[in-house]
Amino acid sequence: MTLGAGHASEILPDGSCDVLAANGCILTRAEGRLTRDQTALILRHVARNGALLLYYFCQGGREVEIRAGNIGSSGWLHTQWGREGRHWEVRFACPVQRPSDRPRAGASSAASAERRNQ
Repeated sequence: MTLGAGHASEILPDGSCDVLAANGCILTRAEGRLTRDQTALILRHVARNGALLLYYFCQGGREVEIRAGNIGSSGWLHTQWGREGRHWEVRFACPVQRPSDRPRAGASSAASAERRNQ
């Protein structure tokens, strides 16, 4: 796993994802949602909170990979205690795109054709 993946070219959808340790072992499954600035993924409905607690506090693990289907991105695991309990997030070195941020192939081709015709 390469830390710093999560470049703008990678597309990470909101929704169900797996959280993997640096060694590739699945820690848990969660619902992920990218932050507005797309530099972090907020983890909600963590299936195995205890596994993240052990990895983070007992093993000192911070580097994780997020997998949503065949799409993945590496980042740093962070946690904090809030009013509603423990909150988890994965922070990325670079912003990560959502599928809706991806330029449409037809749109860019049409714009190129229009520029050529002018």
